[in-house]
Amino acid sequence: MIEKQEIMMRIFPFKDILSDFESYLNGYITSKNYLSDELKNACIYSVQSGGKRLRPLILILITKMLGKDIKEIYNLGISLELIHEFSLIHDDMECMDNDNYRRGMLTVHKKYGEDIALLSGDALLNMSFENAINELQINNDLNTIKAYKYLFECSGHMGMIGGQSLECETSTQDLNTYFNIILNKTAKLIMAATTCPALYFNCEDEICKKLNDLGKYMGLLFQIIDDRSDGDGIYKINKTKADEFIIYYKNEIHNIIDELRNAGYDTSELNGLILYLFDEEYEN
Repeated sequence: MIEKQEIMMRIFPFKDILSDFESYLNGYITSKNYLSDELKNACIYSVQSGGKRLRPLILILITKMLGKDIKEIYNLGISLELIHEFSLIHDDMECMDNDNYRRGMLTVHKKYGEDIALLSGDALLNMSFENAINELQINNDLNTIKAYKYLFECSGHMGMIGGQSLECETSTQDLNTYFNIILNKTAKLIMAATTCPALYFNCEDEICKKLNDLGKYMGLLFQIIDDRSDGDGIYKINKTKADEFIIYYKNEIHNIIDELRNAGYDTSELNGLILYLFDEEYEN
């Protein structure tokens, strides 16, 4: 087991990696024109309320691993993060999870009301599309189109939104249903984070598949650990069964990292994030 100090030494540089993207994201969200000041405030409040920026961080680390300029992927990172923020606003609303706080702050619907929360989530989702179209007008090549297409597939009716809908409509505790739900509502957006850079930079199919599998296993592991910890998953997965899957997915993740490293990629920062997320922070 790697010592905690070593893990923290690996995670600290990520703040520097994200700081430039954070400025880029904040500049984008605050520079937009809004018809409604209340809508503007709610959108900015949501985006600037903190969080690890895990999905754009993964996107950036994969891009670095591929040896590409991370600034080339910032626009895609904005669309990815805006989709995530939209989903959080809607998930917190009374008709869904009815949460009062997120990241230690009032949720958007508690601060601005249900109507503005609904509309601000819609606005952020729409902005993610606007941002994509803006880049495609400038960089209208097939690989860019493939990357954005995959992102929107992962977030839409056959991905995150579809998975959330499945969770709302089912009362079953069947294990297959549970995995179908978490694959879509959680893992798909992380799969977009790992796979979109490979599509964007036209990597070989084999690398695209490895990175897609990596995102899948990371997303499933992330949700299973969360459900095991707080017991609010629809399946209420028991600790023994959860631990079996946790061990399996950890092994699969580390196998993929080893394969990428053996193929000549520098996986050190990506591996550091994985160790931080799964082998240390959530070990207990």
